[in-house]
Amino acid sequence: MLLQGQNIRFDYITTDHGLSQSVVECIYKDSRGLMWFGTRDGLNKYDGYNFVVYKFDREDSLSLDNSAVTAIEEDLTEIY
Repeated sequence: MLLQGQNIRFDYITTDHGLSQSVVECIYKDSRGLMWFGTRDGLNKYDGYNFVVYKFDREDSLSLDNSAVTAIEEDLTEIY
């Protein structure tokens, strides 16, 4: 039996790239290929080029309930 390894590419992403915090609690790749990173300072969506950071905002009723994100899940229409 001949086994072949896969080439795996890793990119080192830091706060210099837009990540909200350097300590990442969880990582999730969604059905569209977007990467999501949960930190103690928000939920970070990464499209391979740019970050969008979602945080708790007491002035915005649609914001996160808490900026500390420790788990990420997806259903048919939403990220939780």
